Amino acid sequence: MGAVLLGLVLLLGGARVLIGSASALARTVGIADWVIGLTIVAAGTSLPEFATAAAATRRGSHGVSVGTLIGSDLSNLLLALGVAAVLEPLVIGVAVLPNFGPLVLTVVLVVALALTEERVSRLEGALLVAVAAARWVLPLL
Repeated sequence: MGAVLLGLVLLLGGARVLIGSASALARTVGIADWVIGLTIVAAGTSLPEFATAAAATRRGSHGVSVGTLIGSDLSNLLLALGVAAVLEPLVIGVAVLPNFGPLVLTVVLVVALALTEERVSRLEGALLVAVAAARWVLPLL
C-alpha cells in the first residue's frame, strides 16, 4: 500500500511539474497553452500507454494492447475532462474548435480500420502514425 501511495504522490507531483513547465514554455515562446497541451503534454502522457501496448503486442496479447489504448483514451476524455470540469468549469477557446473536426475524423478512421477484418495492418498502422504526426505538427505551423 505504501508503494501505491508513493506512486500516486510522485504521479501528482510529476504532473504538476509537467503542466507548469509546459505552460511556462508556451507563454515564453508565444504559443497558446492548448497547443502545448495538444502536442508536448499529450505525447508525454501517452508514453506509458505506448510502452504497455508495445510490450503487450510483442508478447502476442493484442487484446491487451488495443484495450489499453482505447481504455486510456476514453478515461482521459471522459474521466479526466469530467473531473477537471467538476473541479472548475472549463473554458473552451475558439482556437480549439478547428481541432474538433480532425478529432472526429480520426476517431472514425480508427473505428473503420478496427472493423476491417478485425485487424489493423502494418499499412493501416503507418496511416494512423502519419495522422497522429500531422495532428501534432499542424497546430505548431
